[in-house]
Amino acid sequence: MAIRFGETIKKYDEDPSKNVQDLLFIPVAIASWLRYLLAVDDKGKCFKPSPDPLLSELQEALKMLCLGEQSMEKIHAALQPLLQNATIFGSDLYQVGLAEKIEKIFREMLTGPGAFRQTIHYYVTAGGKEHGNDF
Repeated sequence: MAIRFGETIKKYDEDPSKNVQDLLFIPVAIASWLRYLLAVDDKGKCFKPSPDPLLSELQEALKMLCLGEQSMEKIHAALQPLLQNATIFGSDLYQVGLAEKIEKIFREMLTGPGAFRQTIHYYVTAGGKEHGNDF
């Protein structure tokens, strides 16, 4: 994550002509990865995630969350230690102003069965344009 997205986030944060809030697909990708770490597919069935040296640590941080969770307080409490971890993301995503957007998108992905697909569809079609992304 730090290499794939972190450098872009840093460049947006450091460049006064750019606004980190304009980023949409990176927050969607990060929220998708966090949703993946729950190891529950879009139909509500469990699956085994691919090996990752941080998998058990990351899943431990998210263990209080499940499909259907809509409490922003719970979501924030679970995601905050991860999203402020500069080792994972290249910077503290709260400091650069992306964490709240990621939390919101992640919450949308947890609504229930089918929510992940619906959320992705929204952000890559009309939703993306509503958020200032032109295709």
